[in-house]
Amino acid sequence: NSLIVGTVMRNQKRKLYYDLIEAFSQWLNHSKNKGHTELAKRTFLYLHTSYPDVGYDIGKAIRDFKIGNKVIMTYLCGNCQTAYPSFFAGELMICRKCGKLAAHPPNAGHSCPRNVLADIMKTFDLYVQYSICLHPNTPVMASDGWKNIGDINVGDQVIGKDGKLHRVYKTMRNPSSKCLDVKIKGRPWSITATDNHPWLVVDKTGLSKGIESIVSREREREIRGTSCPELKFIYKRTDKLQPGDLLASRIPTEEILPNYNLPFMDEDMAYYLGLFAADGHANENHGQCTITSHLSEAEFIFLASQKIAQKIGKDAKQQKVKDRKAVITNICGTKLRDNLRQICYHEDRTKQLPYGCHLWPRALQERLIAGLLAGDGHQKNEWLNVYCTTSVHIAKMIGPILERLGCYYCCHIQYRYDRLPMYRFEIRTDGQRKSHETLYREGFVLTKVASSNPSNFDGDVITIDVEDDHNYNTICGMSHNCEGFGMPCAEAQACGVPVAAVNYSAMQDHLKCPGSISIEVERYFWEAIIETEQKRALPRNIDFVTKLDRFLKQSESIRDDKIKQTRAWIEEPIDTYGQDVPMRRRGWERTAAIWGQVIRETDIKDQKTTWLCPTSRVSTPNLVAPSNDMNNSEFLNWVIGKVWGRPDMLHTHFAGEWLQSLNSGARTMGDQRIPFDRQKLVEHFMGMVQQRNAVEEKRLAILNREVSNQINVTVM
Repeated sequence: NSLIVGTVMRNQKRKLYYDLIEAFSQWLNHSKNKGHTELAKRTFLYLHTSYPDVGYDIGKAIRDFKIGNKVIMTYLCGNCQTAYPSFFAGELMICRKCGKLAAHPPNAGHSCPRNVLADIMKTFDLYVQYSICLHPNTPVMASDGWKNIGDINVGDQVIGKDGKLHRVYKTMRNPSSKCLDVKIKGRPWSITATDNHPWLVVDKTGLSKGIESIVSREREREIRGTSCPELKFIYKRTDKLQPGDLLASRIPTEEILPNYNLPFMDEDMAYYLGLFAADGHANENHGQCTITSHLSEAEFIFLASQKIAQKIGKDAKQQKVKDRKAVITNICGTKLRDNLRQICYHEDRTKQLPYGCHLWPRALQERLIAGLLAGDGHQKNEWLNVYCTTSVHIAKMIGPILERLGCYYCCHIQYRYDRLPMYRFEIRTDGQRKSHETLYREGFVLTKVASSNPSNFDGDVITIDVEDDHNYNTICGMSHNCEGFGMPCAEAQACGVPVAAVNYSAMQDHLKCPGSISIEVERYFWEAIIETEQKRALPRNIDFVTKLDRFLKQSESIRDDKIKQTRAWIEEPIDTYGQDVPMRRRGWERTAAIWGQVIRETDIKDQKTTWLCPTSRVSTPNLVAPSNDMNNSEFLNWVIGKVWGRPDMLHTHFAGEWLQSLNSGARTMGDQRIPFDRQKLVEHFMGMVQQRNAVEEKRLAILNREVSNQINVTVM
C-alpha cells in the first residue's frame, strides 16, 4: 500500500537531485503539519541513479533534510547481477542474494537491463523530471531587421550563431526576477535582461595579453606571417558580466534581396535610397520624390537622381529654394513615390532604411551607406566620416550594415534642448580603431561592456526558442537557450506512469499527456561552466509540493484512471510524417519512419562525403608529438586535432573533460577513479581511430561485395 514518487536520471549537475530531495522533504513536513501522518508514512522517494558521479552528494542531501528512511535507491550486484531496492547505503553494500560486498547503484558502465528498468518504473505512482529572460522591448535581429523580442511570433526568422536565418518555434513570457541594465561602450543602446540570462562573450582564460591588443594586431601579424592566438567563446550570465568583457554578435552570412516592387534594384537605386533616407521626402499629395540638398551638393545629387529617372523613363528636375542656399531635386513618378513611402517610412511616420537591408549583398550595402553619408554625413578629416540622424530606426540599422562591411565605428546620442536627440556615428576610413570602437574576429563583432547595473524593470520577460541553432542576435550581443527532450519521461509514460515535469521547452511535449503535472518555473539559470552550455529552468519547489500533495491525496481509483489515460495516450495511433497510416505516438517504429522519410527526401550534394564514397578513408596518424615541452592543453589539442583527426571537437565540453582528467591525473571509469596520463590519453584516442578504421574497412568491403543475382549494366 506504499506510494512511490520516483525518477530515473543520471547523477549530473543539471539533474537537480538536491532540489528534488528538498522539495520532497518540504512535502513530508507539510503533510505531517496538516495531520496526514499516515499518508506521509507510506510515501517514499525512489531515486534510480548513479552514485558517486559528477553530480550531487546524494548522501549529504539525505542527511541535510533528515529523510534517510524515505529515500529508496536501486542497487545492482556486480557479482550475481541481481538488482533490488534499498534505503540509501552509500556507494557499496552487501548483496542480499549472494552476500558479497559488491552491490552498488547502477552507472554507465554497469546498468540494469531494460526489463528490470521497466519493472522499477512500474512501481512508481508518479514520475518526476527535476532538471534544468529578456525585456519585451529588446531588439532581436530578424529577417526584416530589428524586431522587439515581445513582437516575435512563431514562424519568424532570426539570425543564429552560424550567421544564417533560423525559424522561431516557440515564444515564452515569464515573470521577471532580478533584472540588470547592460550598457555597451561606443553604442547608445542598453539592454535589460534577467540576472541569469546567457550572453556569448570572449573567454579571457589563458590569454597573456589584452584581448583588444590580440584582435587589433591581427592584421599586422598576418602581414608578418606570425600566428594570432585563437579566441574562445563562452556563455556568461548577466550578473557575471564585468566592465571590459567583450560581447560577441554573429555577423549575418545570408545574402537576401527582398522584393520591394521597385522598377529595378541595382547599385544606383541603393545609392538613391541612401540619399532619400537622409534628405528625401515623398509627399502623398504630390506624385514626386524630392531630395533637398545644399547648393554645393546640387550637381552630384542631380546626377544620382537623373540615373534613376532615366531608367523609369522620366527626367530629374532641380529648383533653388528661395532665400536659402538649398536646392530641391525632383523625380516625378507616382509609382516610385508610393514604393519609397512604403519601404523608407516607419509606421510612426519617421524615416527608416529599407527592411531587410542588413542582409543585402555587400555591394548594395556599400552604395546605401555612401548615399546616407552623401546626404547627412560629412568628412571630419581625411580618416573620419561623421553621419548624424534623428531617426532611431535608421540608427539601429546602420550598425549591422557597417559591421557586415567591416567598418570601425562608434555611436553616441547628442541630446538637444526642445529637439529630437541626434544619433552621431563616427566611421573610420583608414582601417584603424580606437579603444571604444568595434572589434572583429572570426565572423563575430565584439563590443565592450561599459556597465551592468540593477534595473527598475519589474514586468514580464520574454525568451524564444530557435530551431537548429538555439541562439539569436540581440542589439547588444548573442543569446542562447535550449532544453533537452528527456527520454525517461517517455519511458515512464510507456509504463503507464503519470509524469510531473517543469513547464519549459521540450518538457512541455510530455505535459500534453492527460494526467501529467506541470511544475512552474522558479527562474532560469545558465549552465555555462557545468556541462552543456545551455539555458535551464529551475522548478518552483512550492508549486511542486502543492501539486504533489494534491496528487497523493487522490483515491486509488482516480490514480488508476490516470495510469490508463497515460498508457492510452502513448499507444494512440497518430498521423506520422511521410506515412499513409497512423502510427503509435511514442515508439521507435514511428521515430524510424520519420527519419527514413527525411533521409529519402534529402538530396546528396556530394557523394564523396557519404557512405558511398568509393575511396578509402582509413587514417594512419603520426604519433610523434611536434614538441616535447607542450603543456597539457596543447598536448590534448594535438591528440584530438591530429591523432584523432577531429579539430572540430577542440574547445568543446568533451575536450574540457579530457583536459580535467589530464590535469588531475585520474579519470572516472564507472564507479572507480583510475590513474590517467598522456600515454593513456594517446592510447584511448588511438583505440577510437582503430575502431573508425575497422568500420571504414567494413564499409569498403560492403561496397565492393559482388551480389550473385546482379549484373553490371551501362545505361546509354
